Amino acid sequence: MASGNAHVSYRLTVQLWEKDEDFNELLQTIEATRMADEFAFFSNNNHTPPPMDVMRSRFAILKRRIAAMHERGWKAGINHLCTLGHTYENVRHAATGGQVMVYSSGQPCPGNFCSADPVWRENYIRECYTLAAECHPDFIWIDDDLRLSNHGKVYDFGCFCPSCFPKLSAFIGYHGELADLPAFFECSDAGERRRRRAALLEWNARVIEDIAGYIERVVHAVDPSIILGQMDGFQPICGLDFAGHAAALAGEGRRPVWWRPGGGFYFDRCPDEILDKANSIGREAAMLPKSVEVIEAEVESFNYQRLNKSNFMTALEPQIYCAAGATGVAYNVFGEREWDDFDVNQSLIQALNGNRGFLDRIVHGCRRISPQGIFDGVGRMIHLSHRGQDGRWLTLQGSDDPGFLNSELQKIGLPAAYTAEDACLYAVAGQTVESMSDEEIHAMLRTGAYLDGFALQTLNSRGFGGETGFTVKEIIREDAIEEFADHPLNGRAAGKRRNGRQSFWYQPAFSLEPCKGAQVLSRCVDYCGVELGKCLSGVYTNSLGGRIAVEGYYPWGTLFYRSQSERMKQLFRWLSKEELPGYLASYHRAALWVRRNHALIWNMSQDPMQGGTLLLKQESPVLTVCSQCGKEMTLNAAGADHGYRIFALPELAPWTALYCESREQ
Repeated sequence: MASGNAHVSYRLTVQLWEKDEDFNELLQTIEATRMADEFAFFSNNNHTPPPMDVMRSRFAILKRRIAAMHERGWKAGINHLCTLGHTYENVRHAATGGQVMVYSSGQPCPGNFCSADPVWRENYIRECYTLAAECHPDFIWIDDDLRLSNHGKVYDFGCFCPSCFPKLSAFIGYHGELADLPAFFECSDAGERRRRRAALLEWNARVIEDIAGYIERVVHAVDPSIILGQMDGFQPICGLDFAGHAAALAGEGRRPVWWRPGGGFYFDRCPDEILDKANSIGREAAMLPKSVEVIEAEVESFNYQRLNKSNFMTALEPQIYCAAGATGVAYNVFGEREWDDFDVNQSLIQALNGNRGFLDRIVHGCRRISPQGIFDGVGRMIHLSHRGQDGRWLTLQGSDDPGFLNSELQKIGLPAAYTAEDACLYAVAGQTVESMSDEEIHAMLRTGAYLDGFALQTLNSRGFGGETGFTVKEIIREDAIEEFADHPLNGRAAGKRRNGRQSFWYQPAFSLEPCKGAQVLSRCVDYCGVELGKCLSGVYTNSLGGRIAVEGYYPWGTLFYRSQSERMKQLFRWLSKEELPGYLASYHRAALWVRRNHALIWNMSQDPMQGGTLLLKQESPVLTVCSQCGKEMTLNAAGADHGYRIFALPELAPWTALYCESREQ
């Protein structure tokens, strides 16, 4: 494969390779379509570890299958589905003989095993990975069951088994019974509470790294040339130490490590979910060390009903995921032979083959460079601010606050960044601010930030009120409507109103008190125009030089009006001190990722994008653009505005993407 091209892989279920006749048909399809560079054979077809005699039989067959692929010049590897177990499935016929995970609630998790249990490691994990390595695959993917949560039957996490709990307690400084552990994380001292919670997240990260290191030693003792790959689902409860995890898989030999961010979007009923998954992939890719050069975004159509996801959407997904930060794609799209004959996939293979040139173009341009733009502040310790449904921290039940990513702000064409290093400004929610360190907050306030009301409250309570420009005067819980002042940042929105309809989609309205030097952008009125608050939003330049905007009213939604779309883009330009790397200036529903001299814009609408205008912060007035169909054209800037080049875009069909690359004159 040429350097810089997209890494394209297919994951192949057991029924496609276990029987000779099925494998031979698969080989014929591979030879005829040349649909990928590499193929990963699943070791299992359900989500709990099978008995060892079953695995011995499968690995014996896999050894022959991989040899046959190599003889024909194909790269082939193993996707080992169950190391610890995914969920409560087929437990009656699963392997036994190890300590199962025990959740924080004390409830055991059948079919999911403790990663540190020496019996499970020596009697199951060691033999499975030794047999896998003896197949001499090019790579072994470890599936995403190196995790402590999301096991299906109970929404909780572990492991707090009799062996792990004493070690965990010593690490976090706890002396007590498991039943009393939740109260340990609710102490009144904020600093101590934060320390205790961070210690648990660090412990969880070490648990994952430890089992990854064990697998690395087992595999590379057999064959040091095998590349290890890890699938991951971005679980904040596990500590998000991707650098440590990758180092454990690389081992002392610092061998190459591949990564495969997962996520949902099994069906195409709601295409917006592609953006949510893309953001998760982009965030994870940005947090990985640059030594991880192969990041295959999983495109999954489980449980493989062909009409659940169209060919079009399946081809679209990797385009968006690669724009966010992946360097390739792992297609998990073929079902079992007992459901449908394999020929049901012919049109899908053709569509995905037609996508490869466009993916190569995107990946070649992005080259593991993270996108630049607006950062939501989420880092490794984001779970510190988790809010449990029962009011306690030690639970996974509960929901996260909305923020910039996947909000209407991102869907009007404002560019996303996934790290502080790539940020020209921040847009943060209160829950995120709670998770940030003082140093991270200082960096944000020096750069510039868009804050919701909860973020303002949290910053002020943590002693940063002198730099935010506002305090919360009152929370208005009914009939609040935002009315915009005659201010240059409001543009055509001046005098207009915005009604989020609290009676339908409730959010509190934060009536603000501006400090000296702060400017009011809007006030609060009711349905009869009676003033409820003199200030709902405003801006401020603090002593650190950072520009601050506080939006106390529906900060992440009700922004799809033209007046609001224009207003928010003007506001974010001001906040960034005219350093946004680019944005969609026209009134369209679209997402945007920008890197130096490269951009991808995705039309997130059922309507074609006509009359689109893209502003990019670049020196070159010439832009080359291309779409999936392969059509390429050159655009000349129509003008410039504060260092932004203005480009009139060609028409963009519904849900399609346009790749843009600046060209030297």
